[in-house]
Amino acid sequence: MTENTVSSLEKVEGEMFKGAHKMAPGQSPAERTGSEQDFAGSILFMASPAGAYLNGETLLSDGGRLAQMPATY
Repeated sequence: MTENTVSSLEKVEGEMFKGAHKMAPGQSPAERTGSEQDFAGSILFMASPAGAYLNGETLLSDGGRLAQMPATY
């Protein structure tokens, strides 16, 4: 969905955030886009015993963007 937007951004180096792109701090407190590992970690958490007490929770994997723009959610 965001391919056109992020394709012009510089990629983050290293294996930890493979597939992520750099962003300005004013756009994302994490200073990068999400990577497949970020989303996979959320899914694994919810599917594991660690997430057994979740009940209808909404997990936002937005790198802190909601804290900057609270009216967008």
